[in-house]
Amino acid sequence: MLKSRSRAALRTTGISVILLGLVAFVAWRLDWHAMLGALVHASLLVLLFAAAVNALSLACKGVRWWIFLRREGEVPLALVLRATLAGASLNNMLIAQGGEAARVIMIARRSGISVAAVTRALALERSLDAVSYVLLVVLATWSFPGIPEAIMRWRMHATGVIGLCAVVFVVVSARRARAARAFGSAMLLSLIAWALQVATYYAVARATHLDITLGASIAAQLAVGLSFLVRATPGNVGVFQAIYAATLLPFGVAQSAAIATALLIQFVQVVPITIIGGALTKSLLGPQTQELRA
Repeated sequence: MLKSRSRAALRTTGISVILLGLVAFVAWRLDWHAMLGALVHASLLVLLFAAAVNALSLACKGVRWWIFLRREGEVPLALVLRATLAGASLNNMLIAQGGEAARVIMIARRSGISVAAVTRALALERSLDAVSYVLLVVLATWSFPGIPEAIMRWRMHATGVIGLCAVVFVVVSARRARAARAFGSAMLLSLIAWALQVATYYAVARATHLDITLGASIAAQLAVGLSFLVRATPGNVGVFQAIYAATLLPFGVAQSAAIATALLIQFVQVVPITIIGGALTKSLLGPQTQELRA
Protein backbone atom coordinates (compact mmCIF):
# COMPACT_ATOMS: atom_id res chain seq x y z
CA MET A 1 0.00 0.00 0.00
CA LEU A 2 2.78 2.43 0.98
CA LYS A 3 4.77 1.59 -2.15
CA SER A 4 1.76 2.15 -4.42
CA ARG A 5 1.09 5.52 -2.79
CA SER A 6 4.75 6.48 -3.21
CA ARG A 7 4.65 5.55 -6.88
CA ALA A 8 1.47 7.56 -7.37
CA ALA A 9 3.02 10.56 -5.63
CA LEU A 10 6.16 10.30 -7.76
CA ARG A 11 4.06 9.98 -10.92
CA THR A 12 2.01 13.05 -9.99
CA THR A 13 5.16 15.01 -9.15
CA GLY A 14 6.75 14.01 -12.45
CA ILE A 15 3.74 15.11 -14.45
CA SER A 16 3.64 18.40 -12.53
CA VAL A 17 7.32 19.05 -13.27
CA ILE A 18 6.76 18.36 -16.98
CA LEU A 19 3.76 20.68 -17.08
CA LEU A 20 5.63 23.46 -15.29
CA GLY A 21 8.53 22.98 -17.70
CA LEU A 22 6.09 23.45 -20.58
CA VAL A 23 4.84 26.67 -18.97
CA ALA A 24 8.40 28.00 -18.57
CA PHE A 25 9.23 27.16 -22.20
CA VAL A 26 6.12 28.94 -23.50
CA ALA A 27 6.77 31.99 -21.29
CA TRP A 28 10.36 32.21 -22.54
CA ARG A 29 9.26 32.27 -26.19
CA LEU A 30 6.21 34.46 -25.71
CA ASP A 31 5.75 37.79 -27.50
CA TRP A 32 4.66 39.73 -24.45
CA HIS A 33 3.96 42.96 -26.34
CA ALA A 34 1.55 41.22 -28.75
CA MET A 35 -0.14 39.39 -25.87
CA LEU A 36 -0.73 42.60 -23.92
CA GLY A 37 -2.11 44.21 -27.06
CA ALA A 38 -4.65 41.39 -27.45
CA LEU A 39 -5.70 41.79 -23.82
CA VAL A 40 -6.14 45.56 -24.09
CA HIS A 41 -8.28 45.37 -27.23
CA ALA A 42 -10.60 42.60 -25.99
CA SER A 43 -14.33 43.38 -25.99
CA LEU A 44 -15.49 44.06 -22.43
CA LEU A 45 -19.15 43.50 -23.29
CA VAL A 46 -18.48 40.05 -24.72
CA LEU A 47 -16.33 39.16 -21.70
CA LEU A 48 -19.18 40.11 -19.36
CA PHE A 49 -21.48 37.89 -21.41
CA ALA A 50 -18.99 35.01 -21.14
CA ALA A 51 -18.76 35.47 -17.35
CA ALA A 52 -22.56 35.29 -17.06
CA VAL A 53 -22.70 32.17 -19.22
CA ASN A 54 -19.98 30.53 -17.12
CA ALA A 55 -21.88 31.31 -13.90
CA LEU A 56 -25.01 29.76 -15.39
CA SER A 57 -23.00 26.64 -16.25
CA LEU A 58 -21.89 26.30 -12.62
CA ALA A 59 -25.48 26.78 -11.47
CA CYS A 60 -26.54 23.88 -13.70
CA LYS A 61 -23.94 21.70 -11.98
CA GLY A 62 -25.31 22.75 -8.61
CA VAL A 63 -28.85 21.75 -9.60
CA ARG A 64 -27.47 18.48 -10.94
CA TRP A 65 -25.94 17.71 -7.54
CA TRP A 66 -29.20 18.70 -5.80
CA ILE A 67 -31.07 16.08 -7.86
CA PHE A 68 -28.92 13.33 -6.33
CA LEU A 69 -28.94 14.88 -2.85
CA ARG A 70 -32.75 14.87 -2.77
CA ARG A 71 -32.64 11.08 -2.81
CA GLU A 72 -30.64 11.18 0.45
CA GLY A 73 -32.79 13.66 2.38
CA GLU A 74 -34.36 17.12 2.43
CA VAL A 75 -31.95 19.83 1.35
CA PRO A 76 -32.79 23.32 -0.01
CA LEU A 77 -31.67 24.06 -3.56
CA ALA A 78 -30.40 27.49 -2.46
CA LEU A 79 -28.03 25.82 0.03
CA VAL A 80 -26.67 23.46 -2.64
CA LEU A 81 -26.07 26.35 -5.05
CA ARG A 82 -24.24 28.32 -2.36
CA ALA A 83 -22.08 25.30 -1.48
CA THR A 84 -21.32 24.73 -5.15
CA LEU A 85 -20.11 28.30 -5.54
CA ALA A 86 -18.06 28.13 -2.35
CA GLY A 87 -16.48 24.81 -3.38
CA ALA A 88 -15.59 26.15 -6.81
CA SER A 89 -14.00 29.18 -5.16
CA LEU A 90 -11.77 26.96 -3.00
CA ASN A 91 -10.82 24.80 -6.00
CA ASN A 92 -9.64 27.96 -7.76
CA MET A 93 -7.30 28.80 -4.87
CA LEU A 94 -5.94 25.34 -4.03
CA ILE A 95 -3.71 22.91 -5.92
CA ALA A 96 -5.66 19.86 -4.70
CA GLN A 97 -9.43 19.54 -5.05
CA GLY A 98 -10.05 20.89 -1.56
CA GLY A 99 -13.26 22.52 -2.67
CA GLU A 100 -14.90 19.14 -3.19
CA ALA A 101 -14.30 18.11 0.42
CA ALA A 102 -15.43 21.54 1.58
CA ARG A 103 -18.80 21.42 -0.13
CA VAL A 104 -19.46 17.95 1.26
CA ILE A 105 -18.88 19.32 4.78
CA MET A 106 -21.04 22.36 4.05
CA ILE A 107 -24.05 20.30 3.01
CA ALA A 108 -23.62 17.66 5.72
CA ARG A 109 -23.44 20.26 8.48
CA ARG A 110 -26.36 22.35 7.23
CA SER A 111 -28.76 19.61 6.09
CA GLY A 112 -28.23 16.84 8.61
CA ILE A 113 -27.51 14.34 5.83
CA SER A 114 -24.57 12.06 6.62
CA VAL A 115 -21.17 12.81 5.12
CA ALA A 116 -21.20 9.39 3.45
CA ALA A 117 -24.53 10.12 1.74
CA VAL A 118 -23.43 13.58 0.59
CA THR A 119 -20.18 12.12 -0.74
CA ARG A 120 -22.12 9.43 -2.60
CA ALA A 121 -24.30 12.07 -4.25
CA LEU A 122 -21.21 14.09 -5.14
CA ALA A 123 -19.55 11.03 -6.71
CA LEU A 124 -22.62 10.47 -8.89
CA GLU A 125 -22.69 14.14 -9.86
CA ARG A 126 -19.00 14.19 -10.77
CA SER A 127 -19.31 10.97 -12.77
CA LEU A 128 -21.71 12.73 -15.12
CA ASP A 129 -19.01 15.32 -15.82
CA ALA A 130 -16.79 12.50 -17.07
CA VAL A 131 -19.58 11.06 -19.23
CA SER A 132 -20.35 14.51 -20.66
CA TYR A 133 -16.67 15.06 -21.44
CA VAL A 134 -16.52 11.76 -23.33
CA LEU A 135 -19.71 12.67 -25.19
CA LEU A 136 -18.15 16.01 -26.17
CA VAL A 137 -15.15 14.11 -27.54
CA VAL A 138 -17.53 11.96 -29.62
CA LEU A 139 -19.47 14.95 -30.97
CA ALA A 140 -16.33 16.96 -31.71
CA THR A 141 -14.44 14.17 -33.47
CA TRP A 142 -17.41 13.14 -35.62
CA SER A 143 -18.67 16.66 -36.41
CA PHE A 144 -15.74 19.06 -36.77
CA PRO A 145 -12.78 18.87 -39.16
CA GLY A 146 -9.24 19.60 -38.03
CA ILE A 147 -9.50 18.07 -34.55
CA PRO A 148 -5.93 17.18 -33.41
CA GLU A 149 -4.83 13.59 -33.90
CA ALA A 150 -4.18 13.22 -30.16
CA ILE A 151 -7.93 13.63 -29.63
CA MET A 152 -9.07 11.85 -32.81
CA ARG A 153 -7.38 8.62 -31.80
CA TRP A 154 -9.84 8.32 -28.91
CA ARG A 155 -12.92 8.70 -31.12
CA MET A 156 -13.85 5.01 -31.37
CA HIS A 157 -13.09 4.35 -27.70
CA ALA A 158 -15.21 7.33 -26.65
CA THR A 159 -18.04 6.25 -28.96
CA GLY A 160 -17.95 2.78 -27.41
CA VAL A 161 -18.10 4.21 -23.88
CA ILE A 162 -21.12 6.37 -24.75
CA GLY A 163 -22.82 3.38 -26.36
CA LEU A 164 -22.23 1.31 -23.23
CA CYS A 165 -23.59 4.11 -21.03
CA ALA A 166 -26.71 4.24 -23.21
CA VAL A 167 -27.26 0.49 -22.82
CA VAL A 168 -26.83 0.70 -19.04
CA PHE A 169 -29.31 3.57 -18.88
CA VAL A 170 -31.90 1.57 -20.85
CA VAL A 171 -31.47 -1.43 -18.54
CA VAL A 172 -31.76 0.73 -15.41
CA SER A 173 -34.82 2.48 -16.86
CA ALA A 174 -36.60 -0.84 -17.29
CA ARG A 175 -35.98 -1.85 -13.66
CA ARG A 176 -35.84 1.41 -11.70
CA ALA A 177 -37.85 4.10 -13.43
CA ARG A 178 -37.47 6.66 -10.62
CA ALA A 179 -33.68 6.36 -10.53
CA ALA A 180 -33.57 6.54 -14.33
CA ARG A 181 -35.59 9.77 -14.32
CA ALA A 182 -33.18 11.30 -11.81
CA PHE A 183 -30.17 10.26 -13.90
CA GLY A 184 -31.84 11.47 -17.09
CA SER A 185 -32.60 14.90 -15.60
CA ALA A 186 -29.08 15.19 -14.18
CA MET A 187 -27.53 14.15 -17.49
CA LEU A 188 -29.57 16.77 -19.35
CA LEU A 189 -28.32 19.43 -16.94
CA SER A 190 -24.78 18.13 -17.40
CA LEU A 191 -25.04 18.51 -21.18
CA ILE A 192 -26.44 22.02 -20.79
CA ALA A 193 -23.57 22.90 -18.43
CA TRP A 194 -20.99 21.67 -20.95
CA ALA A 195 -22.74 23.47 -23.81
CA LEU A 196 -22.53 26.67 -21.77
CA GLN A 197 -18.81 26.01 -21.22
CA VAL A 198 -18.35 25.62 -24.96
CA ALA A 199 -20.14 28.95 -25.38
CA THR A 200 -17.88 30.54 -22.73
CA TYR A 201 -14.67 29.47 -24.46
CA TYR A 202 -15.89 30.55 -27.88
CA ALA A 203 -17.27 33.88 -26.64
CA VAL A 204 -13.92 34.80 -25.07
CA ALA A 205 -12.17 33.85 -28.31
CA ARG A 206 -14.48 36.23 -30.16
CA ALA A 207 -13.85 38.91 -27.52
CA THR A 208 -10.12 38.81 -28.29
CA HIS A 209 -10.87 38.69 -32.05
CA LEU A 210 -9.28 35.25 -32.33
CA ASP A 211 -9.95 33.88 -35.80
CA ILE A 212 -10.86 30.28 -34.96
CA THR A 213 -13.76 27.96 -35.72
CA LEU A 214 -16.06 26.47 -33.11
CA GLY A 215 -14.37 23.11 -33.70
CA ALA A 216 -10.94 24.55 -32.92
CA SER A 217 -12.27 26.16 -29.75
CA ILE A 218 -13.79 22.84 -28.63
CA ALA A 219 -10.50 21.03 -29.38
CA ALA A 220 -8.64 23.47 -27.12
CA GLN A 221 -11.31 23.07 -24.43
CA LEU A 222 -10.97 19.29 -24.51
CA ALA A 223 -7.18 19.52 -24.26
CA VAL A 224 -7.14 21.87 -21.27
CA GLY A 225 -9.84 19.76 -19.62
CA LEU A 226 -7.39 16.90 -19.37
CA SER A 227 -4.82 19.19 -17.75
CA PHE A 228 -7.03 19.49 -14.66
CA LEU A 229 -6.48 15.82 -13.85
CA VAL A 230 -3.19 16.98 -12.32
CA ARG A 231 -3.12 20.48 -10.84
CA ALA A 232 0.43 21.79 -10.93
CA THR A 233 -0.61 25.29 -9.81
CA PRO A 234 -3.72 26.80 -8.15
CA GLY A 235 -6.42 26.77 -10.83
CA ASN A 236 -3.75 25.35 -13.17
CA VAL A 237 -2.81 28.90 -14.13
CA GLY A 238 0.04 28.79 -16.63
CA VAL A 239 -0.53 25.15 -17.54
CA PHE A 240 -3.97 26.06 -18.84
CA GLN A 241 -2.56 28.77 -21.09
CA ALA A 242 0.34 26.66 -22.38
CA ILE A 243 -1.90 23.74 -23.38
CA TYR A 244 -4.55 26.02 -24.91
CA ALA A 245 -1.92 27.74 -27.08
CA ALA A 246 -0.26 24.47 -28.05
CA THR A 247 -3.60 23.00 -29.17
CA LEU A 248 -4.45 26.00 -31.34
CA LEU A 249 -1.00 26.19 -32.95
CA PRO A 250 -1.92 23.71 -35.76
CA PHE A 251 -4.96 25.90 -36.51
CA GLY A 252 -2.64 28.79 -37.37
CA VAL A 253 -3.29 30.81 -34.21
CA ALA A 254 -0.41 32.96 -32.98
CA GLN A 255 0.90 31.92 -29.58
CA SER A 256 0.59 35.40 -28.07
CA ALA A 257 -3.06 35.76 -29.12
CA ALA A 258 -3.88 32.26 -27.82
CA ILE A 259 -2.19 32.95 -24.46
CA ALA A 260 -4.12 36.21 -24.11
CA THR A 261 -7.39 34.42 -24.86
CA ALA A 262 -6.61 31.63 -22.38
CA LEU A 263 -5.80 34.18 -19.68
CA LEU A 264 -9.16 35.88 -20.21
CA ILE A 265 -10.99 32.53 -20.26
CA GLN A 266 -9.61 31.78 -16.81
CA PHE A 267 -10.30 35.35 -15.70
CA VAL A 268 -14.02 35.13 -16.49
CA GLN A 269 -14.19 31.60 -15.05
CA VAL A 270 -12.17 32.17 -11.89
CA VAL A 271 -12.36 35.76 -10.66
CA PRO A 272 -16.15 36.29 -10.36
CA ILE A 273 -16.72 32.81 -8.91
CA THR A 274 -13.82 33.16 -6.46
CA ILE A 275 -15.09 36.52 -5.20
CA ILE A 276 -18.70 35.37 -4.78
CA GLY A 277 -17.83 31.89 -3.52
CA GLY A 278 -15.19 33.24 -1.16
CA ALA A 279 -17.79 35.41 0.51
CA LEU A 280 -19.98 32.34 1.04
CA THR A 281 -17.24 29.99 2.24
CA LYS A 282 -16.73 31.43 5.72
CA SER A 283 -20.45 31.47 6.55
CA LEU A 284 -21.02 27.93 5.26
CA LEU A 285 -17.84 26.25 6.47
CA GLY A 286 -16.80 28.20 9.53
CA PRO A 287 -13.49 27.42 11.26
CA GLN A 288 -12.83 24.31 9.14
CA THR A 289 -11.96 26.57 6.20
CA GLN A 290 -8.48 27.06 7.58
CA GLU A 291 -8.02 23.30 7.97
CA LEU A 292 -8.78 22.70 4.30
CA ARG A 293 -6.40 25.43 3.19
CA ALA A 294 -3.55 24.10 5.35
